[in-house]
Amino acid sequence: MEFSLDDFVEAPALCKIEKCRKADLLLVADYYGVVVSGSAREAELRDELAGRLVEKGVLQGVTVKGAASAAAEAGAEAASAAAVGAEVDSVSDPGEATASADLRLTLCIKEVETRNKALEVQALHLRIRALELEKSPSPGSPASPNVSASTPSSFDISKHISLIPPFRESEVDSYFNAFERIAAALKWPKEFWSLLLQCKLVGKAQEVCSSLSIDQSLDYETLKKTVLQAYELVPEAYRQKFRNLCKAADQTFVEFTREKSVLFDKWCGSCKVKTLADLRTLILLEEFKKCLPERIVTYLNEQKVSSLTDAALLADEFVLTHKSVFCVEKSFPAVVTERKQWWRGGSSAAVKATVPARVFIVMVLGI
Repeated sequence: MEFSLDDFVEAPALCKIEKCRKADLLLVADYYGVVVSGSAREAELRDELAGRLVEKGVLQGVTVKGAASAAAEAGAEAASAAAVGAEVDSVSDPGEATASADLRLTLCIKEVETRNKALEVQALHLRIRALELEKSPSPGSPASPNVSASTPSSFDISKHISLIPPFRESEVDSYFNAFERIAAALKWPKEFWSLLLQCKLVGKAQEVCSSLSIDQSLDYETLKKTVLQAYELVPEAYRQKFRNLCKAADQTFVEFTREKSVLFDKWCGSCKVKTLADLRTLILLEEFKKCLPERIVTYLNEQKVSSLTDAALLADEFVLTHKSVFCVEKSFPAVVTERKQWWRGGSSAAVKATVPARVFIVMVLGI
């Protein structure tokens, strides 16, 4: 016999629900606005729908026999309640029969609620699992090499060592530029740059690297700075190479200008010159140092001054601190020069004219 929704709406009964198929149960649930799980099995769907209809009051007039059969399908507790109901059915008192029916309905409702809570917990676990699967890459889709290379946990150093060019002690500064371009193009994690670089270091660079602590050797910037200092590739060294470079006899003017330009770029790069103001400061600072004694220039280079104002303040401070020393240095070269002339037969009057009186007297008495 086919299920009729209109017939069920006119006379709702639990026995009619028991005869329904899954599609019929979904029609009843949709008509009464009951939310049920479409993926549940037919027996679970029937129990859940019956409980919801009881809650809505649709099945309040259900018979004792129908309630007993629904409770028997629900579980062990409902089965025991059905057994109790069967015993109560034999009693002729209608009040006791109604009480037992209410008891069985209450048991059914509680069981359905418990099952609904279990389904909600299961659905929550499924949502969490779905979120985890969305975050993790699919096992069937191949991962791109750039993504795998940029992930530190999956970065394999041994696969990338062959891509590093060999280290040349004659071109240290150019080597670092080439290494950084390769590392940036292949998207290597920067925390692995120092390890990759140490695999190719030789000679003095390897000795300097072995003298560093573990933390220092793992810092790429510290390692680079130390190696450049070991090969005297510091701003002052670049400046001297640029200023002292002369054209060789077997060198064309084009080659000479190219080499001069390269040295100038290296000098500016080591001094971090990026703007016109930085270049202006660099040139003025060099010209200022040309006007100073060698000791002050050495002191300024040790302090690594980067601005003209700081250089002037440090120079004044150095002169005030070593004032007596500079006084002696001013007169002493003249004494030595004139003393040589005097021993060669020069006039003592000339010596007196250029050397202070007390210095000349001390010099004469010492002979």
